Amino acid sequence: MRRTSDGGQNGHTGHTLEKVAQQDRIVRHAPPVQCDVCHRILPEARILLQPTVDVIGQVIQGAEVARADEIGMRVAGSLRWMHALATGMLARVVCNTKRGREAFEAITILPSFLGTLIHDGWKPYREQP
Repeated sequence: MRRTSDGGQNGHTGHTLEKVAQQDRIVRHAPPVQCDVCHRILPEARILLQPTVDVIGQVIQGAEVARADEIGMRVAGSLRWMHALATGMLARVVCNTKRGREAFEAITILPSFLGTLIHDGWKPYREQP
């Protein structure tokens, strides 16, 4: 039988937000300073994860078919672009200040991608070799 959840993972107390009829406050969520699981400072976690991120990029770069898309969003009041590159099994999402060719070059996967790229027809995608 399934038990009801309080919003927490097994062994951790959680909490669930409830709907209100009238919004009376704004709660800003700051990114955590450390990982809740390994308790490492997040820049250290980034260093530990970088080899995995690199392999994901290499696999996508060598894939026969990949999907590419981007969406704009505000980060600390400034426009940023979330670029997503994915296969049927893996995805890499990168935040960049640029949207077009400059972003593709910074992300480093698309300029040497030789497979079939599925995209929305945006000109910079069509101009890929």
